Order: sequence, then C-alpha cells, then structure tokens
Amino acid sequence: MEKDLQSLKIDKSLKSGARESSWATKWIIGGVLLFLLLGAARYVYNAANRELEVQTLRVSATQTGPGGGAPSGSVILNATGYIVAHHK
Repeated sequence: MEKDLQSLKIDKSLKSGARESSWATKWIIGGVLLFLLLGAARYVYNAANRELEVQTLRVSATQTGPGGGAPSGSVILNATGYIVAHHK
C-alpha cells in the first residue's frame, strides 16, 4: 500500500511554471497598453472637437425721427433664428 501511495505523488521536476505565465503577462501588458491608447485617442478627439467660446453682444435699436428714413417707433425688420457659419 505504501508503494501505491508513493506513486500518487506529483513529480515536481516536470513543472514548467515560467512558460505558462509568460502568455498571461503578454496579454495583461497588451490590454493595459490598449486601454492607454484608447484613452489617449479619446483625449485627442475631445480636444480637437471642443466647442469654441463665442463672445455675444446685445444691441438695441435707436429711434429715428423725421427725415431719418423710417417713422419713429416703427419696426423695419423683426427676425428670429440662428446665424450659422457657411464654413468652419
């Protein structure tokens, strides 16, 4: 019976631990590099497509009297909407 138990032991000389973990190390380093590359690409994309801050001004119409073209208090043009640039 003792001889049978001795034959059940694991032979540690056949173990090759270094070769098995090298593929895992390569995949982990590759994954980290991929995430860093994606993060850098996202940062560059956001920086390139950032909205520009535009200064806006409010203007008020002046009243023209007789001889100025339009009667006093009349509206010449009333328009609403957005101004969009033709080219960036």
